[in-house]
Amino acid sequence: MELDEPYHEALDAQQNNEGQSQQANQTLPGANIEITTLQMMQQMMKQISELTARIAKIETTSTPTPAEPTPTPAVDATPPPAMPAPPHEPKGLKDPDAFDGTRSQYLPWKYQIKAKLRSEPRRFHTSQLAIDYTFSRTTGDARARVFPWVSIHAASSTLDEFFRHLDEAFKDPHMAETARNKLQNMRQKTHNVRDFMQDFNKEALTAGLFDHAILKSMFLNALNHELRTALRLRNNQFNPVTLLDPLTYLGRA
Repeated sequence: MELDEPYHEALDAQQNNEGQSQQANQTLPGANIEITTLQMMQQMMKQISELTARIAKIETTSTPTPAEPTPTPAVDATPPPAMPAPPHEPKGLKDPDAFDGTRSQYLPWKYQIKAKLRSEPRRFHTSQLAIDYTFSRTTGDARARVFPWVSIHAASSTLDEFFRHLDEAFKDPHMAETARNKLQNMRQKTHNVRDFMQDFNKEALTAGLFDHAILKSMFLNALNHELRTALRLRNNQFNPVTLLDPLTYLGRA
């Protein structure tokens, strides 16, 4: 049976639509893939752009601005003045011989000890240092007798107290009187004036006589007539306590 023309046209149209739908269905997946890829690339580019901007900002804030160079201060080539040297204490007197307890040697030894201590005041600036040194210049019987006092009292006593103890232990109570009598009877006669004066001053020290007028009178009386006359001419300058050579006052050549 033959179909009419309108029917064939409708059939052709339906077939065309089905072909187009099938073709559209065949091309749609490829188009979707391209759109998705494009969107991913755009998103990636945006992220890269944002990341690049953040990195640039970090580099800008973390890189310090170079500071201006600080000028180097001028250096004074002049050397500083040298520090003054500490004051130098002159060398003291020679150490006295050690005292062994002989009474006749006690007063001369005591005088030498005191002279030594006076010659080095910075070295013996405390009583204990002076006491320790004085004790070190004893030996034998003297050291044995002094040690008990030193071991108990040295740290809390003065030097004068130590010398009073030494006087009680070693000073001859009759020595001063004996020396005073000897001074009154001394005569120079033919002795050398220098040696005679040394003996005179030794006895004066032992006797404990330090009065200038008394010593002067006793010394003049002990000299021979010639020296006594010469010294009287210059009596205002004479002082035997100084232990000076009296020949100085005679104007010797």
